[in-house]
Amino acid sequence: MSSNPMPLDIIFEVTRSLFKDDDHATLSNMSVTCGAVLPLCRARLFYSIELLLHTLDSNESAVITRLRNLNTLFINNPILSTYVREFKFGNAPNSGSELLWFIDKPELPRLLDSFSQLTTFTVVGALRLMIDWAEFDEELKGSCFRARARPTLKMLNLSSVENAPWGFVAEPVQLYHLSVCEVTLDVEPTSEPLPQAPQRSLKTFSYGHCEGTLSLLLERARFNFTKLERLNVDPDDMNDINTGWAIARLAKETLESFEIFPPDSYPYLSPSPNTIQIDTFSQLCQFTIDVDLQALHQLLQTTSFPELLEASIGIRLQPSEIRKESGSPLVESLIPFLQDIDAFIAGPKEKRCMPEICGIDLCFHTGIDEGYDDRGTAFFDGLSGRLEKQVLEIFPALCSGEVSVGFQLLEAVVKFGPPDED
Repeated sequence: MSSNPMPLDIIFEVTRSLFKDDDHATLSNMSVTCGAVLPLCRARLFYSIELLLHTLDSNESAVITRLRNLNTLFINNPILSTYVREFKFGNAPNSGSELLWFIDKPELPRLLDSFSQLTTFTVVGALRLMIDWAEFDEELKGSCFRARARPTLKMLNLSSVENAPWGFVAEPVQLYHLSVCEVTLDVEPTSEPLPQAPQRSLKTFSYGHCEGTLSLLLERARFNFTKLERLNVDPDDMNDINTGWAIARLAKETLESFEIFPPDSYPYLSPSPNTIQIDTFSQLCQFTIDVDLQALHQLLQTTSFPELLEASIGIRLQPSEIRKESGSPLVESLIPFLQDIDAFIAGPKEKRCMPEICGIDLCFHTGIDEGYDDRGTAFFDGLSGRLEKQVLEIFPALCSGEVSVGFQLLEAVVKFGPPDED
């Protein structure tokens, strides 16, 4: 009896589905069934490798043993290392560990050097427990730089790393995606790029709490931000806020997603007026910001969002702008600004700054904290009722049901949306 071989596209879809479900056992079993299946199974099995301590009680020796086993495997079968596309090492973010288990382990640099087709490289430390680049052994530093310079590399992620060399992050090579979170950069006086150095057009950029170095990355790194598609900024200070908006302005023709928040320690910081005069975000589809009311008013007055579908906008209110105990929660001086915002978002379509908006959340941040006991619950229930009554008057267009809207005042939540159909 003859049998037709299974088409490769079917094999591809089967292995892709197994990979998506993390079913490595079945992939391993499939890899020994026939020669046609073997390369596809290997490509899935070795696509991503992580060497991390996951908890404070993690067994360091288990991670080191796995490192050495992988190193031996790839030495004996070098073709396997060419399937590796993503590599991550360090301590998992929630591990609570600051153990530098990977120092003076020659297998790690050798392993990293063998990944000739690497596309994503991640060095990670635990939250608020940074790993110190300065303590890396020289072999490991060198292999990290070689991985960074690999022509196949497209994404670099650094998280909870201190004393990271400026050149490791900012060298103008082939990156399209860069993420730096809780990273301190060792910026040298000679880190100014050469005028003839090429620029790399980033597609995605995430920055969070890197000790105010965002302006340096904009001004001195050889990155071109004008083709950026996704931007996420968690700033440290006012300079970071303004720089984040400046990057967004550079990318206004291509940006599809933009998120920026004020730092937790300075919740009332907002961008300076000239920074948020964007004109048009041509491709923006998702938008998440926290600003004061005046900044939001100016932004919506001077900027159009022709493709925006979803937005989450936080409005930072000063203590003097909110009534806690009785009456309408939002004071009278805010009403003209809020009525303008209602018209900008949901007024006549030809005058809207967001003509295609489908859903929007407006959250009024007050800093009020009444706790989670019965008294606090009763307080917020009352505040919610007063807010609902007031926003029905302030936002007649938004509350008309054409746009799905959620209004929030801290924990007092008032939801509005299209009327229920019978």
